[in-house]
Amino acid sequence: MEIEVELDNLKQLEGSYVGTLKDFADVENIQVTLWMEGFQQIKALSLGLELILLTSPIRDEIQRAYESNKA
Repeated sequence: MEIEVELDNLKQLEGSYVGTLKDFADVENIQVTLWMEGFQQIKALSLGLELILLTSPIRDEIQRAYESNKA
């Protein structure tokens, strides 16, 4: 099986993060929390099976959100 990659879609996913949720949480609650913490450009999307996709048009914003949560 051969799958052709859409380069535009691949470019949009650069810097995105896919992970599993440690505790089941509503993705909408995660989205609101990100907004309240000042990360309005990050979008949280449920992929099902406890997977979440975080995307942002701003380079390294997801990394900054992660680092601020660790502090």
